[in-house]
Parts: sequence; structure tokens; C-alpha cells
Amino acid sequence: MELYNSIKNFALSLYILGGKLTYEFLRLNLPGSLPHLSLLNSLISSSDSRISEGEFKFDQLQKHFDSLNVQYAFGSEDCTGIVKRIKYDSTTNTFTGFPSLLDRGVPIKSYYQTDSFDALKSWFNSIDKASLLNIHMIQPVQSTDNSSIPSPYLLSAYGTDNTATANDILQRWWYIFNQSLQRNIRIIGFSTDTDPKYLRAMRLMSDFLGAHPHFQVHQHPQTFQIKIRSHWSWFYLCEQQLLLFFQDSTHLVTKWRNRLLSTTAELCLGNQSISINHLHDIIENDTYSKLDDGLTKSDINPKDRQNFSSCLKLTSNDLMIYSTF
Repeated sequence: MELYNSIKNFALSLYILGGKLTYEFLRLNLPGSLPHLSLLNSLISSSDSRISEGEFKFDQLQKHFDSLNVQYAFGSEDCTGIVKRIKYDSTTNTFTGFPSLLDRGVPIKSYYQTDSFDALKSWFNSIDKASLLNIHMIQPVQSTDNSSIPSPYLLSAYGTDNTATANDILQRWWYIFNQSLQRNIRIIGFSTDTDPKYLRAMRLMSDFLGAHPHFQVHQHPQTFQIKIRSHWSWFYLCEQQLLLFFQDSTHLVTKWRNRLLSTTAELCLGNQSISINHLHDIIENDTYSKLDDGLTKSDINPKDRQNFSSCLKLTSNDLMIYSTF
């Protein structure tokens, strides 16, 4: 039985990570070693890890946290581009691929569900297909006596057309916070990219140079106290905060890299400006080798806008030392 579970878990991992073609190629070339696709599909359908569009899996999240024996977590939200197409989900009898309708910022589950051909035709004629997939991840925060980082949990995913407002985002975060708190999970903050709508939601909820009249979060019993130093005249946040907010560091550093490699924009550090020409000089300088800084011409290719490994090289201590010479 233990061997069967190991093979099953390996087969599921291979199918999810490698895809259908990779799995079938290995299964046909290793006869009898891997289960058929029909068995994998039935295993996925019967498991509680199946994701339905617009569903927030708070109960499964609680089980995940109980298994890890943790209580605190950080939430994140981001969108990614997808291929526009409509699909029918026979399990939930719904059509997916349309932008999810929001109710106080929260997507309505199984909204596009109908047995009428006329209703489906009306949706196709009047509603644009979703161009983005919005994903919510929850990252457990490990205890001080645990050095390993717990695995994150996919809370929800749904299609969107990027028309949500900062107020929708704020209400959605408030919903996630309260639903998690009811299950003894304390969300201590949220992290997103640098989209202005997310930044405005962060500012309103943290009462940073503005406040929302219907969200008095600083009166919540779960608020914590920030001890502000007396000489911090530049610190404008309230001393009582319910949540912490961070911009995604990956987005920030890639935007910094793209600005650095731009031929039209100028990037200033202090009272000096830096540009891609400085990096060209380091690469073409015979005094340095790739072993010293690890920098190559592909790292400063401006067309590759999501090259995160290049960001790590550009911000390394070795490169900073050479750039000061």
C-alpha cells in the first residue's frame, strides 16, 4: 500500500509539473510503471485539492495550517495573463473564462451557470472573455523553533478583466482576514505588486495619509502597537495597525532593472545617474572576468523584462564593488 501511494504521488506530480504529453511519453515507454490518465483524472476529481473558479478554500486552508501547527500567515494577490477562452466545467455545471462578478470585492462562485442556450449566447455577445487570472496565495509563517519554510497554499483563483477598484480590493482583503480569523488563522499582512489600485487599498487600510470611513480597522481587538521613535518625524503611519503591507520585492527589482536598461529613461541614485553604459563598460573591461561578477551580455538584454536571475547579479555585492571603481 505504501509503495502504491508513492507511485500515485509521483505520477500526480509528474502529470502536474510535466503536462499530459510528458506523462504519456514516459508511461508508454515504461510499460506498467505508471497508472493510466483516466485513473489520474479520477484521483484529481475526487481529491479536496480541486479548485473551482471563485471558490475560497478556507476550510482546506485550516486543515493545512493544522497539519503544519502554525497560526500566523501572510497573504498575497497577483494577476497573470491568460489565453482568452471559455470552457465548460462538467463538475460544477458552470462556464469558466468570463470575468468573475464581484460582490463587495469577492467573486461570486458559479455565477455563469445556466441550462439556457439563449443565456449562454447573450453572455458571449455582451461579456468579454477574462484576460487575467487573479490568484490568492497564503504563506504560513513558521515558528521560531522551526527553520524550514512551510509550503504556501493556493486559496483561490478566478478570471478577471482588471476592472476591480481599490475599494473592491480592500473589501476582499477584509473578507479574507475575517474568514481566516474565524478559523484561528491570523493574517498579519498582504503583499502585491505595484499596481496603483493595490497601493491605494494598502494606504486606506493602514490609514496612511487617508482613511476609509467604513473601515475602522484600528479599533479592531487584533490591532498591534508600533513603537515609533521620537525623532522619526518622517513616519506618518498610525501607532495602531491591524495589518502589514509590502510590495512584492520581485516586481520592484525587475522594474528597477528595466528602468536601468532603458534607453529613454534615466535612473538616479543619490546625486548621480547610472545607465546601461556602466554595465557595458564592466562586461567589456578585460580587468574583470565572468568569475568575478558573473555578468554577461544576456543579463543586460532590455527585451527580457522578467529576467530575475539578472536582477540578482545586478544587485550583488561583487558588482557593486566593481561599479565604484
